[in-house]
Amino acid sequence: MQTKATVVSEFVVSERSLFMGIVSRGDKRSKEIFISAHPLRPVRLVSASSTNASFGIKLVSVFDSHGKTWKIIASIVPDAAVGYHHGEILVRTSSGLKPMIRIPIVVMIKDPNERKFV
Repeated sequence: MQTKATVVSEFVVSERSLFMGIVSRGDKRSKEIFISAHPLRPVRLVSASSTNASFGIKLVSVFDSHGKTWKIIASIVPDAAVGYHHGEILVRTSSGLKPMIRIPIVVMIKDPNERKFV
Protein backbone atom coordinates (compact mmCIF):
# COMPACT_ATOMS: atom_id res chain seq x y z
CA MET A 1 0.00 0.00 0.00
CA GLN A 2 1.28 3.45 -0.93
CA THR A 3 0.18 6.73 0.51
CA LYS A 4 0.67 10.02 -1.27
CA ALA A 5 0.39 13.38 0.42
CA THR A 6 0.83 16.98 -0.54
CA VAL A 7 2.23 19.34 2.07
CA VAL A 8 0.90 22.87 1.77
CA SER A 9 2.40 25.76 3.70
CA GLU A 10 0.08 27.89 5.83
CA PHE A 11 1.75 31.07 4.57
CA VAL A 12 3.46 32.06 1.32
CA VAL A 13 5.90 34.99 1.53
CA SER A 14 6.79 36.88 -1.68
CA GLU A 15 10.40 37.58 -0.57
CA ARG A 16 12.69 35.55 1.70
CA SER A 17 14.73 38.65 2.56
CA LEU A 18 14.63 42.37 1.85
CA PHE A 19 17.60 44.43 0.65
CA MET A 20 16.72 48.13 0.63
CA GLY A 21 19.91 49.09 -1.22
CA ILE A 22 22.29 52.00 -0.66
CA VAL A 23 20.39 55.13 0.32
CA SER A 24 21.53 58.68 1.07
CA ARG A 25 20.65 59.77 4.61
CA GLY A 26 17.29 61.55 4.61
CA ASP A 27 16.10 60.01 1.33
CA LYS A 28 12.84 58.13 1.35
CA ARG A 29 12.84 54.47 0.36
CA SER A 30 10.27 51.78 0.93
CA LYS A 31 9.70 48.25 -0.29
CA GLU A 32 6.78 45.87 -0.07
CA ILE A 33 6.44 42.20 0.76
CA PHE A 34 3.23 40.20 0.35
CA ILE A 35 2.18 37.33 2.59
CA SER A 36 -0.75 35.07 1.70
CA ALA A 37 -2.45 32.55 3.96
CA HIS A 38 -3.74 29.22 2.71
CA PRO A 39 -7.43 29.76 1.83
CA LEU A 40 -8.62 26.73 3.83
CA ARG A 41 -6.68 27.48 7.02
CA PRO A 42 -8.22 29.77 9.67
CA VAL A 43 -5.02 31.78 10.20
CA ARG A 44 -4.21 35.47 9.94
CA LEU A 45 -1.41 37.95 10.53
CA VAL A 46 -1.64 39.74 13.87
CA SER A 47 1.16 42.34 13.78
CA ALA A 48 4.49 43.26 12.20
CA SER A 49 7.52 45.03 13.66
CA SER A 50 11.28 45.31 13.19
CA THR A 51 14.16 44.36 15.46
CA ASN A 52 15.98 47.53 14.28
CA ALA A 53 14.54 50.99 14.96
CA SER A 54 15.99 52.27 11.64
CA PHE A 55 13.13 50.52 9.82
CA GLY A 56 9.47 51.46 9.92
CA ILE A 57 7.09 48.55 9.33
CA LYS A 58 3.41 48.77 8.37
CA LEU A 59 1.01 45.83 7.99
CA VAL A 60 -1.95 46.31 5.62
CA SER A 61 -4.65 43.86 4.57
CA VAL A 62 -4.90 43.65 0.78
CA PHE A 63 -8.29 44.81 -0.48
CA ASP A 64 -10.53 42.10 -1.94
CA SER A 65 -8.37 39.21 -0.63
CA HIS A 66 -11.01 38.09 1.89
CA GLY A 67 -8.51 38.58 4.71
CA LYS A 68 -6.02 36.11 3.25
CA THR A 69 -3.32 38.41 1.80
CA TRP A 70 -1.38 41.16 3.54
CA LYS A 71 1.15 43.74 2.41
CA ILE A 72 4.09 44.66 4.61
CA ILE A 73 5.57 48.05 3.80
CA ALA A 74 9.14 48.49 5.07
CA SER A 75 10.63 51.98 5.06
CA ILE A 76 13.71 53.71 6.38
CA VAL A 77 13.13 56.20 9.19
CA PRO A 78 14.25 59.74 8.26
CA ASP A 79 16.81 60.04 11.07
CA ALA A 80 18.56 56.68 10.47
CA ALA A 81 22.28 57.00 11.12
CA VAL A 82 24.90 56.64 8.40
CA GLY A 83 26.13 53.06 8.14
CA TYR A 84 25.03 49.50 7.64
CA HIS A 85 21.70 48.52 9.24
CA HIS A 86 20.30 45.02 9.45
CA GLY A 87 17.56 43.33 11.40
CA GLU A 88 14.46 41.23 10.97
CA ILE A 89 10.85 41.96 10.19
CA LEU A 90 8.88 40.00 12.79
CA VAL A 91 5.39 39.02 11.67
CA ARG A 92 3.18 37.55 14.39
CA THR A 93 0.47 35.16 13.24
CA SER A 94 -2.52 33.40 14.78
CA SER A 95 -1.10 30.02 13.69
CA GLY A 96 -0.13 27.39 16.22
CA LEU A 97 2.24 25.84 13.67
CA LYS A 98 3.94 29.07 12.55
CA PRO A 99 3.40 31.77 15.21
CA MET A 100 6.21 33.99 13.84
CA ILE A 101 7.51 34.72 10.35
CA ARG A 102 11.01 36.25 10.27
CA ILE A 103 12.23 38.19 7.24
CA PRO A 104 15.82 39.56 7.21
CA ILE A 105 16.12 43.23 6.18
CA VAL A 106 19.26 45.20 5.24
CA VAL A 107 20.10 48.76 4.13
CA MET A 108 23.25 50.86 3.76
CA ILE A 109 22.79 54.55 4.64
CA LYS A 110 25.42 56.89 3.21
CA ASP A 111 26.25 60.50 3.97
CA PRO A 112 24.68 62.65 1.21
CA ASN A 113 27.69 65.02 1.33
CA GLU A 114 30.18 62.28 0.45
CA ARG A 115 30.90 61.94 -3.26
CA LYS A 116 31.87 58.30 -3.11
CA PHE A 117 30.73 55.65 -0.68
CA VAL A 118 33.29 53.02 0.25
